[in-house]
Amino acid sequence: MIYLRNLLLLSVLFIASCKKDDQKKDDLFSKLDNYTKILSNSPKDLKSDLKILIETRNQIAKRILQNGIKKKTIINSLENGNIAELKTESGISNEEFDLLINKMEEIKLLLTSKYPEVDYYLRNASKSCESCETSKQIAYVNNIPTSVIDGNEIINYNSATALSTNPEEIGADCRWVAYTACLLVCTTTGPVIYWICAALCVDTYCTFN
Repeated sequence: MIYLRNLLLLSVLFIASCKKDDQKKDDLFSKLDNYTKILSNSPKDLKSDLKILIETRNQIAKRILQNGIKKKTIINSLENGNIAELKTESGISNEEFDLLINKMEEIKLLLTSKYPEVDYYLRNASKSCESCETSKQIAYVNNIPTSVIDGNEIINYNSATALSTNPEEIGADCRWVAYTACLLVCTTTGPVIYWICAALCVDTYCTFN
């Protein structure tokens, strides 16, 4: 009887855990769906619309880092160009990963269609991508505050990893077309690296008063 009761309890806990994971996934994708709707229907205003890219970046970072990730896992993934371990530790399934890539591509297409100047910049700018440089990405990760658990440095989603969705409010003066283009280039790095790459766009194309 005790065995059956414990088995039932474990089953209930497992189902509850699965529901929480599904809820996290649903929350993320419902927000991304909402962003694309806003982008499709809003008047042209680049400074306002690029917030979609920043908020998308923050939501993905939150999803990846919500349970904490070992700093060495992130750095190893960057150094080796192999995101498999990072993707596994973040709890993002292959299905979610593919969905995120599709949503990011959808946002990219919407923005380049809505703003020909951004599309033109992307097509004619230098092919080099400073925010894609591994050394700079690793330097960014090394500057994020960590907590220590079982001897491992752990990175969580917090104010240090979130970007301001309104750069002007924190005194940023950006080259707005170039900044938006940089964020769009970062979408091509894939979901688990995008949040790092996008953070470096601020340093590259914005100055602070």
